[in-house]
Amino acid sequence: MKRVLQFIAACVPMALVMILIYHFSSQEASVSSATSRSFIADLFSVFPSFRALSTYHKLQVIGQAQFFVRKAAHFSIYALLGVLAMLPSYVVFQKWGRSAFAAWCVTLLFSASDEFHQTFVPGRSGEIRDVLIDASGAALGILVIYGIIRLWQRRGKKYDTQT
Repeated sequence: MKRVLQFIAACVPMALVMILIYHFSSQEASVSSATSRSFIADLFSVFPSFRALSTYHKLQVIGQAQFFVRKAAHFSIYALLGVLAMLPSYVVFQKWGRSAFAAWCVTLLFSASDEFHQTFVPGRSGEIRDVLIDASGAALGILVIYGIIRLWQRRGKKYDTQT
């Protein structure tokens, strides 16, 4: 029973990020584009050189940055999802290596299903490229957290042998 409760608790952060991703994927293309344009404008507004541009030139800069920012958002949110997917995976497998692989599979399947879901949203499309970006982000997030865990475990063993 304790392990079931641990699994459920470990799934909550992962599920919240999945809900967030689903929410953004459900936005029609015009809303999604407006959201990313607004984010970019806010981000770039900290630079005096951007603020000094005319509205026309600001829109050009935002348009050029939009593709990169959107793909970076895919990569980073899936890196976070990959890290969070490690928690329930570890509860199930009790081994970090298997947990890492399972977490990556979960994020890959979620990414593919989310891209399929987008094909039903007006103005949106499912892109294989986005699945690859998502899977790469998840892999990096998982590798980083896996590396941190392994270093932490080795550090703990080092201190255990010294005492």
